[in-house]
Amino acid sequence: NITALYYRIKQVDFDGNCSFSNVEKVVLNNISENENLTFYPNPFTDKVMVNGLTANTINKIEIINTNGQTVKHLSITSTEEEINLADLPKGIYIIHVIGKGNKTKLIRL
Repeated sequence: NITALYYRIKQVDFDGNCSFSNVEKVVLNNISENENLTFYPNPFTDKVMVNGLTANTINKIEIINTNGQTVKHLSITSTEEEINLADLPKGIYIIHVIGKGNKTKLIRL
């Protein structure tokens, strides 16, 4: 079970020069309660299904755009949810599932 991820950012200037950020560590919360969490279809057009939710440990979902802005908040009422995203423009979104077993998924519209 992965508990941390490491990343760094590479910047390429218009003149071709490159620089790298420091290596950063992201510590993951325990996600074992929601390892079977799935989102489909991916990519989707206007709706996405979320399966495998644990109703007693998850209480909301946030949809975040690539600018880091939360564009939608949803409360969880069951172990399977249909999320209507037809009002969002085409792009890449992050689904952030919030609760004891936090898990983040990258999806694309």
